[in-house]
Amino acid sequence: MRKIADIHSSTVCPYARVMIYDTNHKDAGRKDGVYLFFYRSIEDTACDADAWCATLAEAEEMCQIEFGVDSSDWREVDDPKPGCQHDRFSGDRCVE
Repeated sequence: MRKIADIHSSTVCPYARVMIYDTNHKDAGRKDGVYLFFYRSIEDTACDADAWCATLAEAEEMCQIEFGVDSSDWREVDDPKPGCQHDRFSGDRCVE
């Protein structure tokens, strides 16, 4: 399961968007935590930084505390296709 949110932080923050990729979700096919990808742009680009949390709740709490992202700010996006980058929204960056 992946979801994104735009960051509207009142503090100085270099990032415009964050994505959560939850590999613990039943459809992810693996269980190695929750990845956070941070973007300086809202365009579909590779991430500029990343982080890891053990659970979705921890990841959402971190985003709320650090960037002011509320639960209503999140929008689900499709999971990447096999062999595609997890940090890209469109899934067009795949290994052939």
